[in-house]
Amino acid sequence: MAAKDDYIVPFQVSQYLSEQLNTSFYPVEKGGHFLEDDGFISFPLVYDILNNMMKTV
Repeated sequence: MAAKDDYIVPFQVSQYLSEQLNTSFYPVEKGGHFLEDDGFISFPLVYDILNNMMKTV
C-alpha cells in the first residue's frame, strides 16, 4: 500500500518493491506517508484488507 503523494518514500519505489515480493499492492491517491501528521489516526482500508484475509482462513 502506498500513497501517490508520499513525500518520504516515492510511490514508484513502493510499487516496485511490491512487484519484487510478488504481493498485493494497494495504491491510494492521497495519504502522504500515512502518519498522524498526515491525518491518519485510523486506517479503515487496512482494517478491511485484514478483515477479508481473516475470512479466508
